Amino acid sequence: MVLSALNDIFDTLLKALSDSSDKVVLLVLEVHAYIAKDQHNFSQLLVFLVHKFRVDDALLEKRGALIIRRLCVLLDAERVYRELSTILEGEADLDYASVLVQAYQHTSSVIQSLTEEDINVRFLVQLDKLIHLLETPTFAYLRLQLLEPCRYIWLLKALYGLLMLLPQAWLINAIPFIYLSMYLHTHI
Repeated sequence: MVLSALNDIFDTLLKALSDSSDKVVLLVLEVHAYIAKDQHNFSQLLVFLVHKFRVDDALLEKRGALIIRRLCVLLDAERVYRELSTILEGEADLDYASVLVQAYQHTSSVIQSLTEEDINVRFLVQLDKLIHLLETPTFAYLRLQLLEPCRYIWLLKALYGLLMLLPQAWLINAIPFIYLSMYLHTHI
């Protein structure tokens, strides 16, 4: 009974994310964050949110970045992105997953804001895991988009940002990528 009521609340709150008032949306996100302090509810919130984005393109386009950014502030960015990546990893519709992943401008902004954080060993290990994840076959389409740097400029900037956060010794392996992307960017 409690889970059923929680599902109804999530559904009602998700509908409120489409409200025309940013103030209402921000308050709704605070309620979501409070409910999502419990791990099960946290996972359920993000599953519901990914589903809501799937059925409401306008919400994803208009408010997607705001919603994710605010949840990152309220619930811990690393936790939010880890859970989203877990959900998207199981996504069968790769076109839809790529739409969610293609918030490159937002990603680029987030990466730039990471320079304000304390870059420690734990952070670098997580960054290394992210880079290895991007090298998997699942993200081949993302790497292929680098062949069109003019079309995916924010992807290029986001990847450059990741490279700039790595220690200099790690960049040795990235030099071919840097030269190739610079060449493509200036000659296409």
